[in-house]
Amino acid sequence: MICDSFVSALNIVDRGAMMRAVPDPSHNSRDNISSKRASELMTGIAAGDAAAYESFVREFGPFVLARALRTVRDRDLAEDVTQTVLSAVWSKAGSFQAVRGNLFAWLQTMTRNAGIDALRVEGRHRRNSEVMLRGAKVETESSVGAGLEREVHSQVVRTALAQLGEDQRIAIELAYFHDLSYVEVAERLGEPEGTVKSRIRRGMKQMARLVGDLDE
Repeated sequence: MICDSFVSALNIVDRGAMMRAVPDPSHNSRDNISSKRASELMTGIAAGDAAAYESFVREFGPFVLARALRTVRDRDLAEDVTQTVLSAVWSKAGSFQAVRGNLFAWLQTMTRNAGIDALRVEGRHRRNSEVMLRGAKVETESSVGAGLEREVHSQVVRTALAQLGEDQRIAIELAYFHDLSYVEVAERLGEPEGTVKSRIRRGMKQMARLVGDLDE
């Protein structure tokens, strides 16, 4: 069952499986879900019923995804936010049942807060990664007399870059070492601009984590 890949030791770990189970937000409306149905699912989730959780993801996932898209305005990041919120439902269903609030309002508040947090983290990762990559480029172009510290930093960045998937690495290299715009990178690779932007964004985020690990 899909729910078996959703729930492992009470932690949601498979983003791909979760998002495949969430229908497109345009195919779902809160008007299609009764308060009785919502209460039944939340009661089941609070009791640890994985099947109830699977149904919740299918029925409420589009609502969460639509609100996430409104907040972050990026499909890839919105999916991250949706996973965060739906994962929180599994762990917080009991506390929601205790207060018996409005489920849609609860989900909307969680989604907005998660979206704002995601944008803040995304901005920090992007700034850090851009600084690292620009520094590596300057080091590559600088004289032999550059300091050892800069050489080490450049090597750390390039080591992290080499650990990315080929698609991410090539896109980032074109953007930051060849100074191409997103549009130009997309044209060079024959890919949609949105795909290229998401690929670079995820690669930059992964690089920020990798450089932190390599520096330790």
